Amino acid sequence: MQKVGVVGLGSIGFNMAKNLVEAGYELSVFDINPHPMDELERYGARKTNSPREVGASAHIVFLMVQNFSQCESCLTGNDGIMQGMEDGAIIVTSTIAPDEVREIEGICSKKGIEVLDSPVSGGVKGAESGSLTLMVAGKKELYDFCLPVLHVVGSNVRKVGDEIGLGQAIKAVNQHLVSIHLVAMAEALALGVKGGLDPELIYDVVKDSAGNSWMFEDKVPGILERDFLPRSSLDIQKKDLDICIHTGNQLQVPLFLGSACKEIYKLADAKNLDQEDSSTLVKIYEELGDLLVTKDDSKNPERGWNYAK
Repeated sequence: MQKVGVVGLGSIGFNMAKNLVEAGYELSVFDINPHPMDELERYGARKTNSPREVGASAHIVFLMVQNFSQCESCLTGNDGIMQGMEDGAIIVTSTIAPDEVREIEGICSKKGIEVLDSPVSGGVKGAESGSLTLMVAGKKELYDFCLPVLHVVGSNVRKVGDEIGLGQAIKAVNQHLVSIHLVAMAEALALGVKGGLDPELIYDVVKDSAGNSWMFEDKVPGILERDFLPRSSLDIQKKDLDICIHTGNQLQVPLFLGSACKEIYKLADAKNLDQEDSSTLVKIYEELGDLLVTKDDSKNPERGWNYAK
């Protein structure tokens, strides 16, 4: 059984690591926050002092950090993975741009380290249950070598091509839709609530209708409870949308809806909502529309129009 490492123990990386150690893998972990390392140590993982230590002790390292800058630092810094890893594979599960993961492959190949481009989707729930979707690009031999560990963290492992960058390309397609769906969800909820509809009724009807989306079904229950604790924070979603627009510009593909949505994300950022869950976008519409999307009727004594009058 391969020795495995995970660098980056946020809400998704932590649960990926937990599933790996519970599956019996010898696991080394690192994060700048010691608390998830301490918890994983109780499950049997080995906590380390640096990405370098993870690289020195693992055949396969999952890199699950927030952005390309963090990827670079974790790979090539003084205590980076490449300072400790002699050979093996790095699985880039972080969401970055296609050209950025190709740059990582170029850096790693100089030291004989192979790369799989494998962003994930499915959120915290998918990470907890081991049911993430993995969008994997890379050499077939490396893919086959890593497949057992990929199946531990994801139930839907999709090989999308041999060329590094194709994984991030399809993740950009997915995140473009996610970005638009989040805004559409917020707009639709505001429209319905201001029009006199019970938001719980909106949820129950739409989730079984053609207008449903994964984001609508996943996010609305939290909005109704006024729970904006970050499962996937707004700043991460904004970063992902920036990747989509960057990639569209490179390919000369107009992203009209994505560009319009970016302005709403920027407005939310200016209101210091960036560290809340991405569903916090609804607060922009609540403020502008003078309404509140909540299951508590006392906070919306008169919702918009009353068609019975």
